[in-house]
Amino acid sequence: MATAQPGTSSSAQASDNRIFLFRLQMLIIDGGLAVLRNYVDQELVAQSITLSGCLANEKTTIKLLKGRGIITQVQYDLLYPSSGTVSTSDLDITLIICLMRNLKCFKVNKKFNWNISPAQSDTSIDADICRLKQYRNEICHISTTTGIQYNDFITKWKEIEQILLRFDKVYPIRDFKQTITDFEYSPLDPTTEQRVTEEIEKWGKHDKALVDDLELLKAGHTLLKEAIEDIKSKDDKRPEIKMKGNIFERFFERRRYRQMTKGKFIRQIQLILLFVMGSPQLLFKMTSDLILIKSSYKCE
Repeated sequence: MATAQPGTSSSAQASDNRIFLFRLQMLIIDGGLAVLRNYVDQELVAQSITLSGCLANEKTTIKLLKGRGIITQVQYDLLYPSSGTVSTSDLDITLIICLMRNLKCFKVNKKFNWNISPAQSDTSIDADICRLKQYRNEICHISTTTGIQYNDFITKWKEIEQILLRFDKVYPIRDFKQTITDFEYSPLDPTTEQRVTEEIEKWGKHDKALVDDLELLKAGHTLLKEAIEDIKSKDDKRPEIKMKGNIFERFFERRRYRQMTKGKFIRQIQLILLFVMGSPQLLFKMTSDLILIKSSYKCE
């Protein structure tokens, strides 16, 4: 690593630390995104399918991810625009990693454990995607005021660089090693700084939106459990049906009871499907509405 050592004064060191952080951000945002976009493009070409075609085939999975709060409404609209088509150039590193992890067309190992750091000996595509995701999350939450210490910078740079070069070995990008060198040595112009800063801010907003959606999902899940438990409780206390009258009267009595039971069953299924498929905001609102409808329903 040929990047200059930090200055000796406290003010110079603080400035250098911010520069180290900025260069790492460039390496992740520009370098990481470049290899991931190239990998996705080449995988789709190998399967003779476009990104739009892949997304059309995987729409059920995308809806599930949206319902679980993993994909936001903004991201969903980006993947399925009202006009035109989407390409990898429209995807940021957060969304493209999400798609690579979850869509079948990218052939990622479904049994891979994304919740732990990969073993150092594991240099598979799955492991390197996971590492990039972890570095993205770590760098996103480092304060730009304090930056990063020189020794930490050296360690992280070498690790991220090796990840990117492994991707480049699978599907080469022209002059990619030189591109990494440019991230290390290139002057920090105001335009680049502004672009990288805006991208980091977008990451922060995205992460906050996911947290907010998770809270809504928890609230909706609580309402869902209460609604189903209430329905089950009322079903357990249902009165016995006395079959009086002739055969025609008994037939219509049984039919009326089956329709009432079916109505309750349908409402339970509506709640469950809404929980699985709907957006967190829609889940919370619709669950509340269905509970109000259910409370006004009387089974005589």
